[in-house]
Amino acid sequence: MSDAPARFAEAEPRFESCLHRIASRSLPEARSAALCLMEVAADTCAGGDDPWCIDALLRSATDVIPRAREQFAAKLEPGPPPLATYRSLDQLRRDIHAEFRSRTVFQDAMQRMEIEFGDLTGLDLQAQRAPLTVGNVLQLLRDSDSGSGRGERVGASSMERFDWAARATGLQLGDLLESIGREVINARPEHYRESLGEELSQWVQRNFASDAAEPITAHQRRHLVGLMLEGINARIAAGTTGDLDTAG
Repeated sequence: MSDAPARFAEAEPRFESCLHRIASRSLPEARSAALCLMEVAADTCAGGDDPWCIDALLRSATDVIPRAREQFAAKLEPGPPPLATYRSLDQLRRDIHAEFRSRTVFQDAMQRMEIEFGDLTGLDLQAQRAPLTVGNVLQLLRDSDSGSGRGERVGASSMERFDWAARATGLQLGDLLESIGREVINARPEHYRESLGEELSQWVQRNFASDAAEPITAHQRRHLVGLMLEGINARIAAGTTGDLDTAG
């Protein structure tokens, strides 16, 4: 790649960036390299002006991949081929959770939700000293309109305003989680059925907002608040909080 024409000079950094992004998945070295080379090849087609580039890439893959499979099989010792041990959707979600939470997109989204909550209730979630529950947080939002929090509000309620922020967050994080999940399903055929991608998509639609024109559901709201509190309660457990307790 370093000898490629100047207009393709960005291919090598993209390849290295891909390797860095998927490093936490602990894939075999050759598999990581092959997947990232394929990603760079597809990105190169998408960024060019050749309308036939993607079709040529697909045709080449259908020719090259079976040949590679035959060459690899010829190297194996005689005996039965390895069998896949398929994992469930719940296990996939556990497998990708740490990577999901580590993404900058996720961390920025959680910070925005915390700020929105603070603006609506006057409370700093990061300053709490006792673990919080989803019920605590939702009640604080309700109280902020009833005189128990920051007083009466004109127009939309605090819960409605929070829901607007949560819906935007859900749309963003649902796409992120599904993207990571599908990449891992494709990268780990020994652990995940290809059809698991559709199950993941359905789960994401139930738990994250999937339509900007539709209001967030109570279940989706609770799920997003739970994700927000997961990080906050971890900080509380680590003793990295201030002096304000949950009583406000």
